[in-house]
Amino acid sequence: MAMRRFGLMTALLATKAAFCLSPDACSLSSTVTDAKLTLSVPDARTSFREGEIIPLVLSFTSTVEKRYRAADRNYDRSGRLNIDTYCLEPEARDPLADYVLGGFGGGLGGERQLSEKPFTATAQLNEWRRPGPGHYRLWVVTRRVSGEPSSLRSGGCR
Repeated sequence: MAMRRFGLMTALLATKAAFCLSPDACSLSSTVTDAKLTLSVPDARTSFREGEIIPLVLSFTSTVEKRYRAADRNYDRSGRLNIDTYCLEPEARDPLADYVLGGFGGGLGGERQLSEKPFTATAQLNEWRRPGPGHYRLWVVTRRVSGEPSSLRSGGCR
């Protein structure tokens, strides 16, 4: 079976306002310096066989107490939790691109204060991207984090 390799995994915190301005979340860059998102694969694996589940761990921290909150939801009634965007270079197809997703949306969940102690969320890359054999650069852009500074407040998308 063919192998896929992932290198240079990075993560990016983005505000809701930034998502409103850019149709391509993968092109965003972060200006947040006191909150951090670390993306990793359990056991630091870098190679997977084609079709093998690729587990991801997102770890959120902040150097400032009680400034940032992270949504701890892990599902959405519409079928997908579109709070994180998984980006690959070179690009890989979305396995659900041919399906209409949507509906009622929402789901149960809350928020957690970020601190130096990590809050973690898990995901499977295969739900979002279907990489074929090759070498990839992977990063994630998230909207899970909100905060009090004016730079993170948003009136929403129009």
